[in-house]
Amino acid sequence: MLLEFEIGCGNGHFLHRYAEEKKLSYLIGVEVKKKRCLKALKKIQTYELTNAAIIQGKAEELIEQLPANSVDKFHIYFPDPWPKTKHRRRRFLRMTNLENLCRSLKPGGEILFCSDIYDYYLQAKLLF
Repeated sequence: MLLEFEIGCGNGHFLHRYAEEKKLSYLIGVEVKKKRCLKALKKIQTYELTNAAIIQGKAEELIEQLPANSVDKFHIYFPDPWPKTKHRRRRFLRMTNLENLCRSLKPGGEILFCSDIYDYYLQAKLLF
């Protein structure tokens, strides 16, 4: 079974649909906000998904603890862009986090990223 993480899973819309479709993947959603975690968990329970789970916490702390070569794929879709210049250091995609993501990826693993904020896209493009 493939091990995948969705960083910032929100209310679990992608998580539950992906888990329904990809039965050979185990998808773990990571979300810092408790209410969103509960909504995502409700979707997992409603759809009786045995290949999905939720972790409430900071993704930065989680990825530091992941073993090397252990993850097949990371999904990072529309993360908080922190648009103000003084807040940009809070963005998830920065060098330290990217290094931890890459370290924990298996050979041939993937990081899928999407943002509708052009500035964030450019920053991510420079990192990759």
